[in-house]
Amino acid sequence: MSSVIVALAAGIGMAVGLALYHSERHTVAWYVGGLSLVVTVPLTLYDISMHMLYYVRPELQAYYIRILWLVIIYAVESWLALRIKTTAIYFETLREAYESYCLYCFF
Repeated sequence: MSSVIVALAAGIGMAVGLALYHSERHTVAWYVGGLSLVVTVPLTLYDISMHMLYYVRPELQAYYIRILWLVIIYAVESWLALRIKTTAIYFETLREAYESYCLYCFF
């Protein structure tokens, strides 16, 4: 956990450094998004793996796992949309399709 905090602090420091050296806003946003992605995905995958390891209430945990995948999909889609602007609509469509699937599973 302490390594995540150190990485986050270092990343924020570098993002501030980029902003101070008059980098383009898009570059700073892409960098901060990548940093968020690097922190979010491992933590969410850990949470998913713990739910799968201790799968004692399948009727509830299946929904939890589906919702946790939304976190990863949103993070990856947002970062890719910042990086590759021309194909952002395709990433958003895939994200919306999975979100619709998650909502459908509740009914």
